[in-house]
Amino acid sequence: MTTDVVIGTISGYDFPTVQYWANSLDACGFTGRKVVLVCNAARNVVEALVGRGYEVVTYATDPVSGDAYYPVQGFANEDASAERFYLMWAYLRSTGGPFRYVISTDVKDLVFQTNPSEWLESTMGDGELTVSSERLRYEDEDWNSTSLLENFGSAIHEHMRREVIWNAGAIAGTASCMRDLCLSVHLLCRASKTAYSDQAALNIILSLEPFRRITRFNHTEAGWACHAGTFAPPWIAEKYGPKLLETGSSFDGDSVRTSSGIKYCLVHQYDRVPDWRDALRAKYSNSTARTGR
Repeated sequence: MTTDVVIGTISGYDFPTVQYWANSLDACGFTGRKVVLVCNAARNVVEALVGRGYEVVTYATDPVSGDAYYPVQGFANEDASAERFYLMWAYLRSTGGPFRYVISTDVKDLVFQTNPSEWLESTMGDGELTVSSERLRYEDEDWNSTSLLENFGSAIHEHMRREVIWNAGAIAGTASCMRDLCLSVHLLCRASKTAYSDQAALNIILSLEPFRRITRFNHTEAGWACHAGTFAPPWIAEKYGPKLLETGSSFDGDSVRTSSGIKYCLVHQYDRVPDWRDALRAKYSNSTARTGR
């Protein structure tokens, strides 16, 4: 019997920061395993998640404070976004499973609006990975373009500059493919020169075979994930104009939807849009989310 698993990785967070992710996951109808890999965190995170039935993987605990911490010399918490791919690979390699789909998401700035298992069941088909667009190409978005150039040099930048940017904060796929993707991203990040190289590394790998062939590259209307940083702020349209490759998103006061009214499964970077942030945090706060509101 197989099941799905949602995996989040946290570093330096307390539970009030994590609550919106956890509450929305608990409320969306997902019935698989819920796993949090802890680089370091306040003790209340571990206690709260374990109390809800989450599988929390910590790498050591401070004998005085009880806080979890990562004991490998040289680990940099500020780049846990890249380190998480090693940790996910190690977890998927060692766990008993078996898993059908593995769903990897950011934690601090992402909420679940619908059950990811249901979206994957209805949409994946023969695909083995699913990612979602930031609506821009590398050559048109400053942060991504700079990260790619600084980490991997001018030749790789030229190879990738016309490629669409695929976000690293909301990825899913079959267990074996996700395991191998995580190791591939980790190994490429080891060749990088600056922090936060994981998205550039992911995009390079997805541009190559066999990953290009087996990945479902979702655009806005597919409803997998909204990345609000390039979907929502009003200045995005003013800044990028015709460079934007897709339509944007809308917020009806309760849910974030595609331009055709489809509710996104995942909403990422919602905290960058004040109206979305306030409404979604109210919806998924500890006092409301677990009632199914």
